[in-house]
Amino acid sequence: MNSKPYFQIRPDGTVNVLPAPPKTVSVDHAKRPVNFAVRRAPLGLEIHGENFSTVIDLTVDDALSIIMLLLTYAAREAVYTPTKSQFPEVAQ
Repeated sequence: MNSKPYFQIRPDGTVNVLPAPPKTVSVDHAKRPVNFAVRRAPLGLEIHGENFSTVIDLTVDDALSIIMLLLTYAAREAVYTPTKSQFPEVAQ
């Protein structure tokens, strides 16, 4: 029987003692090196990678800034059209 305690440290500084190890999820990090999830209550962002895992608490201003950056990027990508070269390619 394993009697070692397991600890969970939360972003607000509270520490929980767990009776069993936390469940690990097997993720293929070759396909997706970084995974993230948005938490609703409390407002936050979870980022997980092969050798790291973090949770970031966000303020409303932080969340709105991230949303505006994503909308700006999506709008830019939606309206972008590559320019056509004014010089036609010459066959050699």
